[in-house]
Amino acid sequence: MVEEGHEDGLAFWLAATAGMVGASWVSRLHSGGGRDVLLPLYAAVAIGAALGYDGLRRAGAGRPALVGVVLAAVVVVQVAWLSDHPSHLLPTAADAAAGRQFIARVATTPGDVIVLDHPWYETMAGKPSWAQGRPPRGLAELVDGGAARPAREHCLLAR
Repeated sequence: MVEEGHEDGLAFWLAATAGMVGASWVSRLHSGGGRDVLLPLYAAVAIGAALGYDGLRRAGAGRPALVGVVLAAVVVVQVAWLSDHPSHLLPTAADAAAGRQFIARVATTPGDVIVLDHPWYETMAGKPSWAQGRPPRGLAELVDGGAARPAREHCLLAR
């Protein structure tokens, strides 16, 4: 990937990595920046790992067993780091019941209802769908010359 005598290749990968990390960081600063904006950062880590592997492979060309042990250790550390099972993120029976209760409440609310961030709930309740929550919240943040106020002060919400 980066061959000896090609420092411009190294400069390119350093600049690309800095750009991806910077893009993720700036995107995370935004009020709507979720975990998905970290994808360029993860790509930078993956590219860095590939470049590191290539450099280690080239440097240890005469010692393939040592290179294999080091790479196996890196994989073991990564698997141990990522071993947390996401089952705690699955909704419980109580969560599902609360969701059904909420959709029933939206269905029985007279008139149109806007559900910020989860517009499919209003559709499930038989109401017309409006928009994602970011545009109304972004508008609420711009009201009064940029002074951020809670969205509830600027939007009528069903109670």
